[in-house]
Amino acid sequence: MDLPPTVNRGARPGPYTVSIATFLIFAAMTPTVYAMYGESGGGLLMFSNIVVGLLCGPWAGTFAALLNMWWYGVVISLAGGDALTLTLFSGPAPYIVLLTGPAAGRLAWRRAQAMTKLEERESKLRFLAEHDSLTGLWTRTHFYAQVERHLVEPGRPDRTGAMILINMDGFKYVNDSLGYQVGDELLRQVAGLLRDTYGEHACLARLGGDEFAVYLPDADGATACARSAELSEILRNCTLWVDEQAIGVGASIGVTVYPDHGSNAPELLRKAYVAVVGVKAVESMIRESLEYDRFVLHGQPILDLATGRISHHELLLRMRRPDGRLVFPNEFIAVAERFGQIRGIDRWVATASIRMAGRLPGHRFSVNLSARATSDEDLIPLIRRELAENRVDPSRMIFELTETAAIADLNGAARFVATVHDLGCGFALDDFGAGFTSFSTLRRLPITHLKIDGSLIRGLSQDPINQRLVAAICEMAQALGMKTVPEYVEDEQTLLCLRAYGADFAQGYYVGKPGPLE
Repeated sequence: MDLPPTVNRGARPGPYTVSIATFLIFAAMTPTVYAMYGESGGGLLMFSNIVVGLLCGPWAGTFAALLNMWWYGVVISLAGGDALTLTLFSGPAPYIVLLTGPAAGRLAWRRAQAMTKLEERESKLRFLAEHDSLTGLWTRTHFYAQVERHLVEPGRPDRTGAMILINMDGFKYVNDSLGYQVGDELLRQVAGLLRDTYGEHACLARLGGDEFAVYLPDADGATACARSAELSEILRNCTLWVDEQAIGVGASIGVTVYPDHGSNAPELLRKAYVAVVGVKAVESMIRESLEYDRFVLHGQPILDLATGRISHHELLLRMRRPDGRLVFPNEFIAVAERFGQIRGIDRWVATASIRMAGRLPGHRFSVNLSARATSDEDLIPLIRRELAENRVDPSRMIFELTETAAIADLNGAARFVATVHDLGCGFALDDFGAGFTSFSTLRRLPITHLKIDGSLIRGLSQDPINQRLVAAICEMAQALGMKTVPEYVEDEQTLLCLRAYGADFAQGYYVGKPGPLE
């Protein structure tokens, strides 16, 4: 190839010699490679902004002068060794570097190595900037960016999403008692649990300290609550091993949903924090109520429709705050289930109700138990022991389980109900009609009372369809030898309908409101 004559244009006359290492640094810093041609004996590389890498050391003056040129090129001659020669020339195209000589291929390979290492280092630095160094999850800033990218994605006006905030319980104790290395390992294992639970579809972050966040794209409120309950159950039943030490894991969880609770990631997360604070307060109140016996039982009368007299009372749980205000079950039962406190509540309710029966010998009681009661191996022995110690006739006690709880674990429910029945106690299937219990399912459970869900009873006198359903349930229960107890009876017309359909009992505000029995 014919080259134009060498020119200076203010630079010191060449040729110049620089080390290969210097050239590789300069070449690796070049932002764009336009093309590569040639074989091992020589080639042509074209670079953008080639001079930047050489503006250092003894060559600063020379290459500063080159910046003033409109057109220039550099001929690099490599005869071998660690040195190369650069010759300046003017030419029709800017930023041209000609590699000549037998070592040109080796220089190109070394440059490729240098660029690969640089790219790897930049990739690692970029990952460290975006991800938590301990767990590998997103940092708060980049978590926000990922969520916002999903929220503003075009073409989805009906987009939904759920934010789940996870605040580890007792983490400070782990750090203080076992050391920060154990705490760090615990956080890494919890991050692994989050990955296993939510998979690649979710966006996961460690926000700092013992706080994690999960964003579930396209999830609605019901899905988010179900997934958070699933995680809570996993954490509650999980024991992590760190340095041969078993550590139990628990967490407070807050859930918010886009767009109902916020229009952007920070707002969703802020409201999730508020939810966590509220959950923690309720959980603490439950724990103190169990420890200091702050639960109370109120009784709601149940009317015998055949005699017109009160047959028995359903005992309803209340939690008393330190200021004396009563807290109703809908405000704390879900939290108790999430934090594994529901079994303690079941045991308290069973114990307190049997002891109340011992103090009020003229009363019969119906007692609510949670779905977890069927798997609590300590509950039946407790009931048996309390009946004996308080000299209570078992037939005065009726234990209740909801229809949905029985369906969820039919085999476990059947065993539990049979055992309670063997003790001599009655058993009621609560909220019947809210689920989908079949005739064959009912026959598997030794139920003495069938409580008809209030959704079928409200406005019964004005609803022909529900009238037929309630009449059919009463007829079916009678064929199975069960007593029916319609709930939410609120007026005389409903009571008259129930008598006409053959119901055995009635419960609701028209019969009587709950209140203290002692």
